[in-house]
Amino acid sequence: MDDIIFTPEFLYNDENLVDLMINHSFLNKHPLISIVTPSFNSGQFIEECIESVLAQDYPYIEHVIQDGDSTDKTIDILKNYSNSKYKSKIKWVSHKDNGPTDAYNRALLRSKGDIILFLGADDVLMPHATSWALENMAKFPEMAVIYGDEYIIDEKSRILKTFIPKSFNFAKLLCLELVPPAEASFIRRSAFEKVGYYLDESLKNTPDYELWVRIGVKYPMKHVQGFVTKYRWHSKSRSRNPNLINSFVQEKKQVMDKLFDEPSVPKSIKGLKNRAYTGLYFWAASMAIDSHSKYQALSFLNESLMIKPSEERLDRYISYWKQSVHNTTASPYNNRGKKQPLVSIVTPSYNSGQFIEECIESVLAQDYPYIEHVIQDGDSTDKTKQILKKYQGSQYQNKVKIFTESDNGQSDALNKAIQRTHGDIILVLNADDMLMPYACTWGVEQLKKYPKAGVIYGDTYIIDENGEIIDIYKAHDYDFERLLCVELVPPAQAAFIRRSALEKVGFWADHTLDTCPDYEMWVRIIQKFPMKHVWGVITKYRHHDTAQLDSRQPRTTHRFVEAKRKVMDRLFDSPTTPKRIKKLRRRAYASLFSWAASNAFGLKDYQSGVMYLEKAFIVQPNLKHFKGLLFVMKDSPLLFLKTILNLYQRR
Repeated sequence: MDDIIFTPEFLYNDENLVDLMINHSFLNKHPLISIVTPSFNSGQFIEECIESVLAQDYPYIEHVIQDGDSTDKTIDILKNYSNSKYKSKIKWVSHKDNGPTDAYNRALLRSKGDIILFLGADDVLMPHATSWALENMAKFPEMAVIYGDEYIIDEKSRILKTFIPKSFNFAKLLCLELVPPAEASFIRRSAFEKVGYYLDESLKNTPDYELWVRIGVKYPMKHVQGFVTKYRWHSKSRSRNPNLINSFVQEKKQVMDKLFDEPSVPKSIKGLKNRAYTGLYFWAASMAIDSHSKYQALSFLNESLMIKPSEERLDRYISYWKQSVHNTTASPYNNRGKKQPLVSIVTPSYNSGQFIEECIESVLAQDYPYIEHVIQDGDSTDKTKQILKKYQGSQYQNKVKIFTESDNGQSDALNKAIQRTHGDIILVLNADDMLMPYACTWGVEQLKKYPKAGVIYGDTYIIDENGEIIDIYKAHDYDFERLLCVELVPPAQAAFIRRSALEKVGFWADHTLDTCPDYEMWVRIIQKFPMKHVWGVITKYRHHDTAQLDSRQPRTTHRFVEAKRKVMDRLFDSPTTPKRIKKLRRRAYASLFSWAASNAFGLKDYQSGVMYLEKAFIVQPNLKHFKGLLFVMKDSPLLFLKTILNLYQRR
């Protein structure tokens, strides 16, 4: 769907295009260009804006200014342009209005031009802007809108950077992969009138997007290279206000929803819905970066990627992030003089040579600088040791800490690694998994935001052996009973643990368990501290198809069950465990067996799957487990009967 190109032949009615070209035979004459400017308390910049209009090299211009009854020096400045010298050029009025969109509409009704341009009171036109527009309108008579490039300037009119929009494509316009700059876009009045000569006043912040969609569905638009305006970024800019970005998102989504719900809209456009929402949140993330609201940016990025995973989009985001706000020389203290928390990433490893380098590099790529990566290798016999040697140089001294010694398995290795950490926050990362570049920033910020939570956990991408995203695991919100009963499984590799919380319940991982030490740790923590799920992709969890891997063996499910059952027994048999928790025993065992059945079926170990379903039903007969048995009976009746017979024969 991303590659669809909406051509005029596909989208636009030929009669509309012919009508558009006929109506613009005026280009052989001297068309009037109306520059429309809403204003409110713009005294700091409006004179520069007006002077840039008066300096145009094309003479047939009117500057229609709609002031909202300003209380600063704006009115005094406007009065300077009230004499007869400016009578045909500057047309200003000042009345109270209902905001910028209302002001634009009032100004539009007063305008008489054949071509319309919206120009902010704090923006500046290049001297050749109007002659550039006229020349290109004549060159491309079928285009309803011609838009160019712009400089981004600061409060002192210094150029910060350039903005060069993409060529027109309706799908990209709708999905905010293309954003025509309103202050560099010249609109034919005839096209504007055909689609409705107004801006939608229900949209207080983003009426230009709705207008582009309205025009773009019916008429083509065109980007022509050339710097037309200077768009100003300053402390009072609406587009730079992080508090307004959520409003921008809601309004643009409102426009999208209206289009997608319209019965006459072609299916090819309606099919863009997910892509459009993805683009909307990605656009919002970029806006938040420009506003230096980096945590808000991460939130929007996660919303975007959760709808539609995209490595390309993520790479573009990270690149933009680094250009705009990434600071590798940040102070270890915040602006209140408090020391920033150290994050300890803990990785048990054994014969992980195929993937461990990617794991380490994902930690080194974090945009949060205060990290230690503690790797506990179990005396690997493959190429793992050779790879780890690369990270034992002085440049990694404080970042990567490697320990190699034999151990008694995953739980023992994890326990040894945790004992060697110094961090205020701990994350357990498998040797074949990867962190997202912003993961630690996210973890630190969320733990600050939720000070009572002992653990904050997010969501994960599921990746294949080649590192390609194949799915998303969206974790469930925290619930004590569901976590204990294995109905909720927080992803350990996306869970940031507060050290102080772990110390209160025992600063260790249970090395006596054969596997699943994370489950035991969660059970221990949640008896004293709540956990919190926050929406957002934090890690990439690798799914292996290799049958030889231990995790892909049917016997692994049995190991999981034994380990988790051991943890449950210990809890339910303890005399100090409250009665409210002990009452969950039957539900916990039944849910454990149900979870094991799902695991077994996933591994195509159907006999074990049926056995676990039967156990779940016996421990706690309910509709959920009964339906599971019925499903297997219906899908594979012979397998079901054979499994039941085998079970009873063994008894």
